[in-house]
Amino acid sequence: MPRPTRRITPTRADGRPVKITLGEMREMGVRRVLVYCCCGHHMALSADRWPNDLRLSDVEPRLVCTACGRRGAELRPDFETGKPPLAAMDCAGPAPPIAQPAGGIAGDGFRKSPAHPAR
Repeated sequence: MPRPTRRITPTRADGRPVKITLGEMREMGVRRVLVYCCCGHHMALSADRWPNDLRLSDVEPRLVCTACGRRGAELRPDFETGKPPLAAMDCAGPAPPIAQPAGGIAGDGFRKSPAHPAR
């Protein structure tokens, strides 16, 4: 039996994958990204602050986790924004939205790193 063709993901010289641009993501109707740090801290952020020609893989090394202070995070498009959770669906339709804590997330949980490299 023949082996399935393996898809090759383009990568940068440092081994990081080259991801889609924010413009491509917005064309799919997605306006938020999920941010994951290797320490386990994660959150959703609005991608409206960045231009369309910027790639997700270009933003990742610029982020600094506010929980552990590490530079770099993994960004993924948030395809689930605006969809009700599966458990909230019933015969009558989706359940009403769940209230969010007052004040939202302070400082977005991640901050952009300074222009100069870390020591």
